[in-house]
Amino acid sequence: MEPPLCRCSRVGPQGHPGGVSTLHANSATEALDRLEALVREATDAPQQRMIGSAVDLVISVVNDPIAGRKVQEVLLLLGMRTGATL
Repeated sequence: MEPPLCRCSRVGPQGHPGGVSTLHANSATEALDRLEALVREATDAPQQRMIGSAVDLVISVVNDPIAGRKVQEVLLLLGMRTGATL
């Protein structure tokens, strides 16, 4: 069975800038950790550099029982290097 990231990454480049994807995590920073793990499953390339150049914005949404879905956190990603999110 093919890793989820492989299926998703083939859909990505369509000749126009930008794209949107979903990932299940408890926060924006945990989403980056999850994405790093998925990239690690798919390739031996440096994960943090690859993610830092591909991801600009991470939005964490929670489902509040009263208010419904709402934005919990917005993370503007300027880059990544070993051990640090910029």
